[in-house]
Amino acid sequence: MDLETLAALILWTFLFGYVLFGAVDFGTGFFSAWSAVRDRNPRLHDAAQRLMAPLWEVTNVFLVFFVVGIVGFFPLTAYYYGAALLVPLGAGLVLLGLRGAYYAFHTYSPEKRPVFTYVYGLTGLAIPAALAAVLTVSEGGFIATDGFPTLDLAAFLGSAYTWAMFAVGLLGTVVLAAAFLSWYLERSEERDLAEKMRHTAIAVFPYAFLADLFALALMVRESPMRPLLVERGAAGYVVSAVLAVAAYALLRTRRPAWAFLAAAGQYAAAFYAYGVVHYPYLLYPYLTVYDGFTPLPMAHALLVGFVLGLFVLVPALVLLLRTFLFPPSPGISRRGEVS
Repeated sequence: MDLETLAALILWTFLFGYVLFGAVDFGTGFFSAWSAVRDRNPRLHDAAQRLMAPLWEVTNVFLVFFVVGIVGFFPLTAYYYGAALLVPLGAGLVLLGLRGAYYAFHTYSPEKRPVFTYVYGLTGLAIPAALAAVLTVSEGGFIATDGFPTLDLAAFLGSAYTWAMFAVGLLGTVVLAAAFLSWYLERSEERDLAEKMRHTAIAVFPYAFLADLFALALMVRESPMRPLLVERGAAGYVVSAVLAVAAYALLRTRRPAWAFLAAAGQYAAAFYAYGVVHYPYLLYPYLTVYDGFTPLPMAHALLVGFVLGLFVLVPALVLLLRTFLFPPSPGISRRGEVS
């Protein structure tokens, strides 16, 4: 495996880490907001807050690694993506900033205004949906070239494929978060809330799966990369579909831990299949991983740093999740206060 491919694989792994843990974080924020404002259920709201407190800060580490890495390994992406994705990525950053600010207001402000809860809950769903839609731009279908690549915003917003990917991101976030919360609440011995989240995941799962199939069908029909889809991605998407069926069956049979892992595997298979289809293009057909790759000394230094980062970050996340999935010890209340 050459350095360019290895760098792309590492960055894709960091991006998937952000997608997976971000989905749990963003979806949990939505359920926290929903329970606080609509259900008036303080127990679900408190449980979601317990989970979000350690998770939302750690999740951003994956995003920071990815952004630093893609500019470090592939400097030309700053030129191409800076022009083509200025509007959609700018909107995503605004949403991310709003969510962080209103989460802080909601958590630390003495005034618990409903608007704080609404904003961070709704932006939590909009962020992954918008990022999923942005993937369609990397396929080159909405790029206009007039000296340098620019985004054809009208074509982007008017495409059914864009909105199908938006639905994939939104519904996938709800399913992953609901499945994870069901597992988390089961381990916290709050079984009535776990059942509520399990039923939510069961209710939304078919719509998420249909959105996945619809987006895949539109990709086959509309994407400039469609010739590569069948050639490279078919096996990965079949595995994803099998894992989706398994995840749904596990939810129905009250096995939340395995259901979440199967759902995570479903999205992992689809995500890496999409990456294989996309390789070696960073922006089809203008930019590949071999165009303007960083000088070898810098590449070696970045690779060492990122591999070490993965070896440190993944065990740390496993330890964090194991710590917060287990029920609190007898001397600690569910709000984290010594009793």
